[in-house]
Amino acid sequence: MPWQEFKDKYKGRTPRARINRAIRAECAGGSECLDAINHFLLMSQSIERRIDTGANDLALGEKYNVALEAHERLVSIRDAMSAAVKRRWDFELENEE
Repeated sequence: MPWQEFKDKYKGRTPRARINRAIRAECAGGSECLDAINHFLLMSQSIERRIDTGANDLALGEKYNVALEAHERLVSIRDAMSAAVKRRWDFELENEE
């Protein structure tokens, strides 16, 4: 019953929250990766708001593209870490979001 043991060890409201806690605890660089995902997500949202309010700056658009690209790459790293945690605990989640 690996899922129950996992739930008991990594408490969280959602399966995604439990997986993120396990990534932080069990994967090298996990905390840094999850923190960076949050950082780049907030950065891209901030830039979006500035663009929506009428800021017409090519450098701002370039920063937005860089932030989105960094976010996408970090999410792929997080997904690989998530898969490693699932393999280690021997379970697969159908709908973890």
